[in-house]
Amino acid sequence: MKFTDGLWLHQPGVNAHYAMEAYEAVRDGNDLIVYATTQVIRHRGQTLQGPLLTLRLSAVLPGVIKVRIEHYTGGLEHGPKIPLQPLPSVPVEISIGESEAAVTSGSLTARVGLKASEWDLRFESGDRRSEE
Repeated sequence: MKFTDGLWLHQPGVNAHYAMEAYEAVRDGNDLIVYATTQVIRHRGQTLQGPLLTLRLSAVLPGVIKVRIEHYTGGLEHGPKIPLQPLPSVPVEISIGESEAAVTSGSLTARVGLKASEWDLRFESGDRRSEE
């Protein structure tokens, strides 16, 4: 990918896949894991095509939420690996409902709409809300 003429341009042969639907959300310790499909799933046969994106939302500091999007993360670890100092544990609230999953760190909340007709990830802090 390169940045030219004010736009992100893909290299030849590279196809981008974007999240279309948050299919499922689970809690993994202090992280919220969201499985997002790149197409809206209407029947079981549609689960056989296209990548599955894994979003990991975690609190790194009060009022700071890290979003990591992963695809094809399995495989062998190739070193060297430099050990880093672990960050202190941050108080986090995670809720998973039928239509929405949320993670809150300090005054910041990240909300993901589940099984919605379109992708919905938004951030809220007090009365301020992110717009897509």
